[in-house]
Amino acid sequence: MLRMTVSDEDQLERALQVLPEALQEATRQIAIQARTIAEGNSPYRTGHFKGSWSEVMPVSGGMSYSFENPVGYGEMLEYGLYPSLGPRTAVFKGRIYSRQAIHADLGVAGVLTPTLEDVTLPDRIAATLIEEITRRMEGAGA
Repeated sequence: MLRMTVSDEDQLERALQVLPEALQEATRQIAIQARTIAEGNSPYRTGHFKGSWSEVMPVSGGMSYSFENPVGYGEMLEYGLYPSLGPRTAVFKGRIYSRQAIHADLGVAGVLTPTLEDVTLPDRIAATLIEEITRRMEGAGA
């Protein structure tokens, strides 16, 4: 009989020990990346909306982070709620959006939606988590 057993309980135990903190930090880093993408997707004509994004902040009671833009017309930009067509608006998928909020190459419109539709996001989340676990394990003397 030929048998191979691969087990490194110490490595696994160390990985599990650093996992909660690594998840917390990876979540924060992904939120910062999402905020940066949202800022990049923001209309820039006056710079008011683009410059009004909050910092990424922890949400109390969990492993969540959020950011927001308090400018009153944010929902209009995100959901194509302009009341009529004008020189800086266009119809996209039956709604009226700011031309600057249409991402035809992705097939979406809005400011936050393109971030959620980013096909590389799951890979970036996994890579960030792996990097953070590795960094913490190396720092713990693994």
